[in-house]
Amino acid sequence: MKHYVSTYLFLCVVSITAFIESHQDVLTTVSQNKKDTLSDLCNDAKAAAIKATEFARDSLFAKAKENVQLLAMDGKEHGIAFGKNANGNVIASSVSTGNANSATLGNVPNKFADLHNHPRNFPPSSGDVYALIDNASLNNSFETRYIVTPGGTVYALVITDLQQAKAFNTKYPRVSDPGYQPKFPGVIVDEIIDMKGIHNISEEMAMAYVMEHYQMGIALLKQDTHGSFIVLRIDKVENADGTITFLVNNCQ
Repeated sequence: MKHYVSTYLFLCVVSITAFIESHQDVLTTVSQNKKDTLSDLCNDAKAAAIKATEFARDSLFAKAKENVQLLAMDGKEHGIAFGKNANGNVIASSVSTGNANSATLGNVPNKFADLHNHPRNFPPSSGDVYALIDNASLNNSFETRYIVTPGGTVYALVITDLQQAKAFNTKYPRVSDPGYQPKFPGVIVDEIIDMKGIHNISEEMAMAYVMEHYQMGIALLKQDTHGSFIVLRIDKVENADGTITFLVNNCQ
């Protein structure tokens, strides 16, 4: 009996080994594709981060941010749009004033970015995401929305894949909230709440996660102490015991 069991086990090992060897190329390709996907996401967003960083160092942007921050002391949102004139020179709109929850930003020719403040120390919102998609859908040149908080933190939302952003807008339409900015559908809101409440994840990292997880075609950037914009990312890890861990893994 032992002889038959040993022979059976030997044949199983041989069969499994043969299967792995015959499918090694496929397994390697799957692993490589997973790495390539992450690499592509970070590379796409990193290119946009470089552009966001370069413009944020422009004197016109610096002056606009200063004006918005001064006006923001009234507790309302204020914003400025940036574009280019017929000669290709960067121009800015006048400063617009909204309320405590939103602001309608001005229009300029060939608009490529805008900037507004948040009255509280919150990162970009769902309303900012949908507004970015709306603007980019109407004008392919528009790809960046900057947000500055009372604490001086500067964020940027950038388009990394416009077609993906449009698809997200169709699949996960905004939920109207009169008097406030539009919200994400419940499934996304619930995930953000769980990440913050159960896993103690910050608002900014929860936003970065859902942007990538739900394939919004948008990346969340944050300006560091050197003035460079960093692409925020966080990975969801399923542990062997069934628990979930979130690990910050910003693009380098």
